Amino acid sequence: MTTINRDTTTPPKLSKEMQTLLDEYRTLREEMEAHEAELSRLHSRQYAIKGEIAALEIPPLKAEMEANNEKIAQLRERKRYFETDLKIREAQKKELLRKQRNRRIFTRGGMLESFLLEPLIMTDEEVHDFLLEVFRMPEVDALLRKVLEHCRRNFENVSEEDSETEPE
Repeated sequence: MTTINRDTTTPPKLSKEMQTLLDEYRTLREEMEAHEAELSRLHSRQYAIKGEIAALEIPPLKAEMEANNEKIAQLRERKRYFETDLKIREAQKKELLRKQRNRRIFTRGGMLESFLLEPLIMTDEEVHDFLLEVFRMPEVDALLRKVLEHCRRNFENVSEEDSETEPE
C-alpha cells in the first residue's frame, strides 16, 4: 500500500491581510449605516423645519435649515466616499481570493504532474482519464477518505484553538 505524504498540519484559513480587509470592511459598513441613519434623521428634521418656517417665517429656523442642508450635503459626500472605499475593498478581496485559488491550483497541479512519468507526451484528456481510473480504485478511495477525515479533525482542532484565543 502506497502512502501519500501530505502536510495536513496547517488547514486553509484566512491570511492576516484578508482578515484585516474583512475587519475594515465591517467597520466601514457600520460607519456607513450610522451615516445613513443620521442622514435620514436630518431629512425628517429638514421637512419639519420647512413646515415650521412656512407657518411662522422665523429667521432662526431658516438658518438652522440651511445648516442642516449643509450637514446633509456633507453626509452624502461621506456616504459616497464610504461606498467607493467599500467597492475598492471588495475588489481587493476578490483579487486576493483569486490569487490564493490560482496558487493552490498551480501548486497541486504541479504535485500531480510530478507523479506522471512523462507528462509532456500525454494529452489533457489522457491525464484526465488516467486520474479518473486511479481515483476510482477502491484502495485509493479508501485512502483518500482516511486522509480527508484526518484533515477534517485537524482543521476542526485548529479552528477551535483560534476561536479560544481570539479577543472579544
